[in-house]
Amino acid sequence: MRLRIRSTLMSAIVALMACSLSAVSAVVLLRHLTVVQTVADREIEQAASDVAHRVSRFLENGPAVLDRVKYFIEHQGIALTDTERMTDYLVSEARASPALTWVSVSSAETGAFLGMTRRDGALVLNRSDPMVNGGIAREWELRPDGTWASLKTGPGVPYDPRDRAWFVQGIDTNRPSWTDPYQFAEGAAGISVVIGLRHRDTGRAMGVATADFHLREIETFLSELRVGSKGRALIVAPKAASGPLVLGAGADFPADLRAVVTTITGRVATDPSSSEHPEGRSDGLFRDTVGGVVVDGRALGVSGGLLWELVVLLPLADVEAPMWAATTAVLVTALIFLAIGIIAAIVIAHAISKPVCLINQDLAEIGDLRFTRTAPIRSSIREIDAMARQLVRMKAALRSFSIYVPIDVVRSVLTSGQAAEPGGALRTLTVLVSDVVGFTGIAESMPPGELVRHLGSYFDVLERAVDDAGGVVDKFVGDGMLAFFNAPHAVSDHAAQACEAALAAQRSLERFNQATDDAPSFQTRIGLATGEVLVGNIGTARRLSYTVIGDAVNLACRLEMLNKAYGTAILASGEVRQAVGNDFEWRHLDRVTVPGRLEPLELYELLGRKGDVDAATLLVRDLHEAAVRDLVASRFDHAEQGFRDILDRAPHDRPARYLLEHTMLMRTELGGTMPLRDWRGVHVHRSKM
Repeated sequence: MRLRIRSTLMSAIVALMACSLSAVSAVVLLRHLTVVQTVADREIEQAASDVAHRVSRFLENGPAVLDRVKYFIEHQGIALTDTERMTDYLVSEARASPALTWVSVSSAETGAFLGMTRRDGALVLNRSDPMVNGGIAREWELRPDGTWASLKTGPGVPYDPRDRAWFVQGIDTNRPSWTDPYQFAEGAAGISVVIGLRHRDTGRAMGVATADFHLREIETFLSELRVGSKGRALIVAPKAASGPLVLGAGADFPADLRAVVTTITGRVATDPSSSEHPEGRSDGLFRDTVGGVVVDGRALGVSGGLLWELVVLLPLADVEAPMWAATTAVLVTALIFLAIGIIAAIVIAHAISKPVCLINQDLAEIGDLRFTRTAPIRSSIREIDAMARQLVRMKAALRSFSIYVPIDVVRSVLTSGQAAEPGGALRTLTVLVSDVVGFTGIAESMPPGELVRHLGSYFDVLERAVDDAGGVVDKFVGDGMLAFFNAPHAVSDHAAQACEAALAAQRSLERFNQATDDAPSFQTRIGLATGEVLVGNIGTARRLSYTVIGDAVNLACRLEMLNKAYGTAILASGEVRQAVGNDFEWRHLDRVTVPGRLEPLELYELLGRKGDVDAATLLVRDLHEAAVRDLVASRFDHAEQGFRDILDRAPHDRPARYLLEHTMLMRTELGGTMPLRDWRGVHVHRSKM
C-alpha cells in the first residue's frame, strides 16, 4: 500500500513533534491536577445523583398516598367511624405502596386510631380508642384468604394520638407535611408525612392521616454506597427539638472520616442558605477540603416540602494515588516509544487512524440508525477513500429505508445479522387505532396536495406521542393509524404506555389545532385493546411487513368506531382497564357487544391520569356508572333518572344522552315484544358505525 504524503509535510510534522517532546512532561503534570479535579467531580456527582434518586423514590409516594386518602374521606364523604370501609381502603393503599411502614387515620373528636402496617411480610391492622378498653390497641393480621386473625399484643399501654406531635402538626394542614425524624413506638427511627382531614359539609377538623417510613432502608443504602474506594455519603436531617439526625454514619463508618463528619455536621445543620433552596433542587451549598477529604454539601429535596442535607465525602488519596501511578506510567511509556516511533506514529495516525476511526464511528451510528455525518470522509489511501464513498451511499439507502419501516424493526434486523424471513409469534400487545373525525368533509374542502401536507402534520403529532411512549406505528391507512406496544421490544407496562400515548396525542392535537390557523381542525378518535395477537414478518418471501394480526386489532378498530356513537375521544376494553391499575381515571361507559364478537365487552372511557381530572368530571363519572349498574340490572326507571340527573349537571355529556335514549328504547321493547328474562344488560351494536 502506497501512502501519498508529501515529503515537505512529513518533514514539518516530524520537526514539530521533536520540538514538542521536551514539553510533554510539563504538560502531563499540569493536566494531572485538572484530571484529578474532574474525576473527583464525577465521583461526587454520581454519588449525589444515586442518593437523590434512591431517597426520592423511597419517600415520594408518601404525599401522593395522603392526597388519595384525603380525597377518599372528604370528597366521598366517608366517616372515620366507618371502620370496615376505612380498613379496606387502607389495605389497598398499603398493598400499592410497599415502602410505607404505616398508613393511618386518627379522629380528632374521639382519639380513635386506625392504622395499617407491614410486619414480617404480612399486613397488620392496629385499632385503638381512648373510650374502648382503656385505650389499649388491638391488632389483627390479614390472612392470604382475606380473613382477619386477632393477634396477642401483650398488656399494652393506653394510646391517644391527639397527644402526639405529628397529630398536632397535621390537624391544621391541608396539604401533605413532613415531620422531623423521630423514634417510632417500635423503637426504630422514622419520619412521617401528615395531612389534616376536614368534614365535607362544615369544613371542621375531622382528624389526621399519616404515611410513615422507617429510615433504616436509607441508612442501609448509605452504608453500602462507596464514593471512590473509601468515600461515603450521608444525610443530615435537621430536628427541631434536638441535634440533627445523621444517616449513613453507622458503626462501620471509617474512623478517619468520622472526625470530618463531626467538623462539618454543625455547619450543614445550621447553614442559613439551606432555606433558600426550593423544593426539588440539589444546588451545591458548599465545597471544601477538610483533612485531605473533599466535602460536598447540597440540599436534598423531596415532594411535600421535605428538605434534608446531602454530604458526600471523597478522600483525595482515592483519586490521586491511581492517577499518579497512571501518569508516571504514561510519561515513561511516552518517552520511550515517542523517541523510537515518531515517524511511524505520524504516518499511521494521519493516513490510517483518523479515517478508520471516523468510518468506525459511522458504522456504529448506522447500527443504531443514526446518521449525523453528511460529508464524505477523505483519505490519502485509495482503498479507505473508496470505502468511505461506499459508506455514504449505504447511509443514504438506510436513511430512506428507515422512513418506510418502523425504526425499531430496522434496528432488530441490522443487529441480528440475519436476513428478515416470514414468520411471527403469539404475544400479548396493546393496540392503538385512531381515525380523524369528519375526514370526508375535510378532504372535500381542499385540494389533494394541501390535504396531504396537513394530514402529514397531523400524523407527525400522533407518531411522536406513540414513539415517546415506547410504541411502534405499524401503518397509516387513509386518515387512520395503527400502532402497537410491547413489540418488537418488550414493554412491561405496555397498556399504561398506550394510555399515555392516547392522552398525549389528544393534548398535542389540541395545541396543534390552536397553533395552525390555515389548516383544518383535526379531531381524532382512539380505540385501545389489549390481547394476544400474532406479531412478526407477515407476507411473502419477496415482500414482508412487520405487523400485527388478531382479535385485539379488530377490537381496537371497533372501539375507535364506537367513539362516534357515544361522543367520546378514547375508548378502551376492560382488559386495558385491568392491566393499567389505578394510575388513570376511567368511566365505565357501557356493557356492549360489537360485530364479530359474541361475548359482552366492558366499555371504558379514558378520562386522564390520576390527579389530573377535575372533580366535576369525576362526579359525572360516578353518577354515570351508577346509572349503568341500574340499566344492567333492568332497573330502567332508576337508570333513566340517573342519566337525566347527569344531563341536568352536564347538558353536553353525549354518553349520558346516548344511553338515556337506549334506556328508554329497551324499556319499551321489554315491555312489548322482548321478554324480560332475555335481558342480559348488554347493549348490542349491530352496525360497524
